[in-house]
Amino acid sequence: RAQVAALAQTYFEHGFQTLPDGRRQRLDPQDMGAEYRNVIGLPGGMDNEELWPIIEAANTHGMRLQRGGIGDSEGEFVVYVYDSVEYPFFRGEEYHQFHPNNVIQRDLPASYLVTLKKIQEDLGRIDESDRGCFALEFGELVAVLAFVCAATFSCGCMFLYSTLLVPHAKAGHCCGPRGSRVEVQSSS
Repeated sequence: RAQVAALAQTYFEHGFQTLPDGRRQRLDPQDMGAEYRNVIGLPGGMDNEELWPIIEAANTHGMRLQRGGIGDSEGEFVVYVYDSVEYPFFRGEEYHQFHPNNVIQRDLPASYLVTLKKIQEDLGRIDESDRGCFALEFGELVAVLAFVCAATFSCGCMFLYSTLLVPHAKAGHCCGPRGSRVEVQSSS
């Protein structure tokens, strides 16, 4: 109970900012869409008689708390409370886990950025199947970009060849050795 209370207090106090009209907004409002909803998951959700009062007590700014469900799209100024039995937790993309969160300029300790990430990987909680979008190393990214550029250039050359040189060959002319023109005889 004490850990849930501390976590809830941190969530409501440090995860939002107060706007001039009194509403509470996430610290990174430029990230929009359903995947950025404000969410709390509890076994039983708002019906959890042991933990729900702790969440309500931590909500000292009076943010709207709403029962979470399929199709939630209200936006920023509501916190959805999901029944984590009905809607179990799953990890998001790896690149969203254990990153320095430069957007809101909040320093995070190495114990989170490095140590905890390593522990989670060692326990098998983060592996390739959990990473969602695949991640390319810098060298691989350079190779992919070089391939894409080369393929684009090749397609452009083929297009130019087919539009500029092929019509001349069909007209009975083609280029011989060292650019000399050769008449092509048609056999009839």
